Amino acid sequence: MSDCVAVSGFIARRPVDADFAVLAQMRRDSRLQNMLLSVPERTDDDAVREWIARRSSAPGGLFRVIAETDGAAVGFIQISRVDEPPKAYGGIALAEGYRGRGVGAVALSALLMIAREELGLISLLAEIRTDNPSSIRLHERFGYRRVGVMDEHFLGTDGQRHDVLLMQRRFED
Repeated sequence: MSDCVAVSGFIARRPVDADFAVLAQMRRDSRLQNMLLSVPERTDDDAVREWIARRSSAPGGLFRVIAETDGAAVGFIQISRVDEPPKAYGGIALAEGYRGRGVGAVALSALLMIAREELGLISLLAEIRTDNPSSIRLHERFGYRRVGVMDEHFLGTDGQRHDVLLMQRRFED
């Protein structure tokens, strides 16, 4: 599997020490984490380092930083729970200053390329909160279809239960 993939002026690469500040800021952003269906127990420096190491070395998965060509991290992509037949869950996350600027399309493009060409997946799933219409539209633009809604599937830090849309992107032969 390649260590670096270039897409539209950005690269998807393995995390390096210089990425820590951006990844830590993203991990500590409770609103972002809630949109990612995550409620981290700890977000101190050690916990963030453990999270990066765990995501980077997880069997049946992939974790790559999305960075500008100068190396500055702007977000990450991840693939988890690769099963047989080869299908998995995939997701993207961007640092605050890069949302709504087209970088999500670059990140999703890199995610799909790696999923199909490097991991040989036949299907990639995404779980997206129904109150995140921009992410839903982006995924639909890239060929995902709506599978169904899981009612009150995620309990956020706001104490509210949120509906989650399951989407699927099948790769044709």
